[in-house]
Amino acid sequence: MDDPVSAVSVHASCGIVGTLLVGFLAVDGGLFNGGNADQLLSQIILEVSVSAWVIVTTGILFWTLKDTVGPRVSEEEEREGLDSLEHGYPATAPACSRTWTSSRSR
Repeated sequence: MDDPVSAVSVHASCGIVGTLLVGFLAVDGGLFNGGNADQLLSQIILEVSVSAWVIVTTGILFWTLKDTVGPRVSEEEEREGLDSLEHGYPATAPACSRTWTSSRSR
């Protein structure tokens, strides 16, 4: 899947780090604030559970999309750019999009 705004890397990475840091930094029970590893272990279990749920439900969603409407737009829509088609203007400057399109079509 295309992720032009890096939403997955930002939200997934920061969410995982933030969740795990609670186990280290929690005022009551965090590993670095006089607690033991119980809070950290709870956060790790939570993160593994949530990650598994996300992977399974996303897999089901993409499998369903693939078998119904398909995961891709047409080649013409891809060349034109979905921003132009959906919103009426390009997301990048024309020089950037020409360079990207010409290098992609080779």
